[in-house]
Amino acid sequence: MNRDYAAHFFRWGWAARQIKQGESILDVGCGQDQPLLYVLASRKQTVPDVYVGVDLNRLVKKSACRWADI
Repeated sequence: MNRDYAAHFFRWGWAARQIKQGESILDVGCGQDQPLLYVLASRKQTVPDVYVGVDLNRLVKKSACRWADI
């Protein structure tokens, strides 16, 4: 794991701790891998009501989460 990826991972963890269950999330610049989506999906206490991820690049992966709109 490189240093830049680790720095982003800590940011996603911090963001996930700020999100309360049932909130709506707009992730601008989410990236093709949508890492914040996976962090949120892995923690039951941070499952948002709606997650919308947008990015300048085309997003090809669709999420299996019913609350995620990519």
